[in-house]
Amino acid sequence: MKIKVRKTRLEDCRRVAHVHRTSIRKICSSRYDQDVIDTWAGGCSANGVRRSLKRKEANNIVVEVDGIICGIGASLNNRIWLVYVHPKWSGLGLGDKLIQRLESDMLKKGLKDITLESSLNAYNFYLRNGYKKVKKKSLEFRNGLRIPCIEMKKTLN
Repeated sequence: MKIKVRKTRLEDCRRVAHVHRTSIRKICSSRYDQDVIDTWAGGCSANGVRRSLKRKEANNIVVEVDGIICGIGASLNNRIWLVYVHPKWSGLGLGDKLIQRLESDMLKKGLKDITLESSLNAYNFYLRNGYKKVKKKSLEFRNGLRIPCIEMKKTLN
């Protein structure tokens, strides 16, 4: 099994959106109501990935297993925006590889104080990767629906 973490390319947009939606629908559904899952996954599109790739300050990455995109990660300035692994590939440490790469890229830019908003199901993942809870909060989708999450932080060395 060959694992590779690399920058997201324009031709990856459809697969990245698919991994994002599938992860939300299969993994996050254990902690969130169906209306939240539908709204959340409904916002994941290839066009949205393309828009993110155009932002110079954004860092979009993927992890491949034998050439297949199995996980995605993104950061913006000192904030980790997302880390998702397709459920078929969860439990292999791919999320750890994504977060390590995002943190490494941030360190190269001189960014040390990292923040993120963790979904309820990803909270223990981030704890294992050295993040500390700041507070519980909620984020609001464009349609007004709110999603509970946990603000977290980490200082990189």
